[in-house]
Amino acid sequence: MNLRAADADRDRAVAKLGEHTAAGRLTLDEFDTRARAAYAARAMADLAALTVDLPDTEPPPTAQRHPQSTALYAVAAIVFAVVLLGVLAAAVSPAIVNGMDGMIGSMAGMMDGRAGGCQ
Repeated sequence: MNLRAADADRDRAVAKLGEHTAAGRLTLDEFDTRARAAYAARAMADLAALTVDLPDTEPPPTAQRHPQSTALYAVAAIVFAVVLLGVLAAAVSPAIVNGMDGMIGSMAGMMDGRAGGCQ
């Protein structure tokens, strides 16, 4: 069974021939002959015959990541961020606590008149 070609199919075939002409695989005369044949084609097989001797111009499919590996990276990033925040909190909290104690002691001393402030 040979399917009939539509105008869009003919246009795609001519565009493909144009790509091959631009790449130097077809001369302008060959392009003209094949483009005329494409626009006169009635069946899909007629269109396929016009490019059978030309390589496929479609880019090879790119490797796709598995959703599981993407999820694994997301979980690893979250765990890393939580650990990093914990380490930073542990490193900073003594300084904050000691700083507050020092500040509170200084304020208490000022109230008693013991600290070196305005008397």
